[in-house]
Amino acid sequence: MSPLETLQADVLGRLRAGAAFADVALYLLRPRDEGEAVHIRSHIDTALMGLAPAADSGPPPKSGAACMVLMPSARSADAALPGPYLSAEVIVRVVEYPLVNMGPGGTGQSAEAIALAVLHTLHQWSPGYGAVLSAARRALTPVEREADGARPGFVIYDAALEVDFGLAPEARCATPTGTGPASAVELEATGGAAIWYTVDGTFPRPGGAGSALYSAPIALPGGAGQVRAAAYLPDRAGSNVLRLRYEA
Repeated sequence: MSPLETLQADVLGRLRAGAAFADVALYLLRPRDEGEAVHIRSHIDTALMGLAPAADSGPPPKSGAACMVLMPSARSADAALPGPYLSAEVIVRVVEYPLVNMGPGGTGQSAEAIALAVLHTLHQWSPGYGAVLSAARRALTPVEREADGARPGFVIYDAALEVDFGLAPEARCATPTGTGPASAVELEATGGAAIWYTVDGTFPRPGGAGSALYSAPIALPGGAGQVRAAAYLPDRAGSNVLRLRYEA
C-alpha cells in the first residue's frame, strides 16, 4: 500500500483499539467504485438509524453515532526539499443522529464529545514509521453546508490531524545536453543512457509517437524549430526534458 493508504488504515485501527469508541461505528471511506460507495453509505445509515448492527465496522452494539476516516490529502511542506516532503491531513468525520443517539439504544455521546476523543486519541501518536500525528491548527470544524456533507437532523464534525513525511527522491537519469546549429544538433547523455527526442513538440519517450532514438546529429527542416530530448536507463526514471529552440 502507499503511505497515504497505510496512514488511513492505521488511523482506523488506532480508533478501533480505543475504549472511547467501543460503542461507536467506525468506517474507512475508500470506495473503489460507485457500487462500493453506496454499500458503505448504506451501512453507515443503518448504524446511525439503529436499524441493525453494522457488521463490517467492528462490533459496536449501539447506534446513533459513527466515525468515518476519510482519504488523506497532502500538500508540499517545502517545495525546495527533494522527495517531495509532504504534510498530510487526515480527517475523521463524526456523524451523530441525536434522535437515536440520545435514546435507549444510542451511544449517549455527543458528536462534540466523540470528536474531542478522536483528537485526544490521535494527537502526538505515532503509527511507527517515523510519522507522528498532531492536531491541525483548525482541529475541529462543524459541517454545516449540504455541499460539504451536512444532512438535516444530523450533527457532523470534522476532526483534522496532520503528519509530515517524506518520499524517497526518485532516481532519475541526468538531463542530456545539446550543442550545435539547427542543421546538426548533437545530443549527449551520461552513464550510457539512451536519448529519445522529438522535433514536433511532443513528449520524448521510448516508443512514443513522434519520438526517435538518437544516434546521429539532427537536422531541423528549414533551419528552425525545436528539439525535446530525455535520457533513459532500465533501472532509473527518465531525466528532465532538454528543450532546444532554433529560429530561422
